[in-house]
Amino acid sequence: TNMAVALMIAAAFQRTASMGIESYSTSIYNELPDFYDTSHNGIMRHKEIKSLGQIFIDYDVYEDFGLTLLHKHFDLDTNEMIVETIYDNVSISSPIPIPVSNSTADEDMFGHRYAFINHNWVPVEFSVYSEGNPNIMQRHDKLAESDTFLLELGAKLTQMNLKDVFGVGIQTRDHFGSCSEGTVETEIGSRALMVTSQNNMNPEFGKFDGLNSCGFEAPAFWAFTKDEDGVVLDNCRHQ
Repeated sequence: TNMAVALMIAAAFQRTASMGIESYSTSIYNELPDFYDTSHNGIMRHKEIKSLGQIFIDYDVYEDFGLTLLHKHFDLDTNEMIVETIYDNVSISSPIPIPVSNSTADEDMFGHRYAFINHNWVPVEFSVYSEGNPNIMQRHDKLAESDTFLLELGAKLTQMNLKDVFGVGIQTRDHFGSCSEGTVETEIGSRALMVTSQNNMNPEFGKFDGLNSCGFEAPAFWAFTKDEDGVVLDNCRHQ
């Protein structure tokens, strides 16, 4: 209805203020599905993923953002958040206490994975600004200012009944290697994750993200490109 559209547009213009730590909730992260429970969506929904990817192409944001499979690997304790630190060719994500608002730690953190909840985009994972990826700050600001793109993506996810499956993510690891190489996420210890390029992967670090008893890998993040005809090509950069 017109009223529903008006409410979504109003929410879009309030979104910039809600994309930081102040809108984060540990309970929202803990309500995300376990990776193994949702990994089939990354394998079976190729058509839907390409359709969503067209929105990234249309708004010319495909070099900065991508589609992410909403998932978790473990629950967080109260007042914890997942924070990724990026180095030259590897990133480590682990829980830390939620920092005090407007503190130095707060200023150095940026949401990089978002879920569309109650007509709003809320962060579920964060990155720390570092020399390992200087683009994260600019890309976060660009995402916060991309109201029309976020509005259309959220509306499309809702229409397709996929807002609990996919979200939007900032490309924080695209400097690890070429698209064809891809990246691999692996669990290190009981409450930490490492991401690196497949060429750098050492099996001693642990198990591949998506490698279950059946031996398959499930994609969890998609960057998009286009060919000469403007056709969307999906590139899974994180498995």
